[in-house]
Amino acid sequence: MFIGMAKITMVKKIFSDGNECNKCREVTDFLTQKKLIDKIDRIVYADVREPESEGMKLVRQWNMKRAPFFIVEDSGRTAVYASVMDLVRKEL
Repeated sequence: MFIGMAKITMVKKIFSDGNECNKCREVTDFLTQKKLIDKIDRIVYADVREPESEGMKLVRQWNMKRAPFFIVEDSGRTAVYASVMDLVRKEL
């Protein structure tokens, strides 16, 4: 577990029709219900219509196959979680 001033980025997917992925909405609702959404410092969108968007670059950088995913940065260390449950267990 990171201790201190960890920064958490959530990467969500936007489909070609402009809609957010269902799982992204479900995870956002889960984090809101658990009162953990405020722990997310930034939300970045991987918009398939914009291959050079920040979110799409993060997808490629971390070789992620699904959204949402979370990037936790703290004191020069980085952890990437494909599962909100792993994020909650290990970081929140």
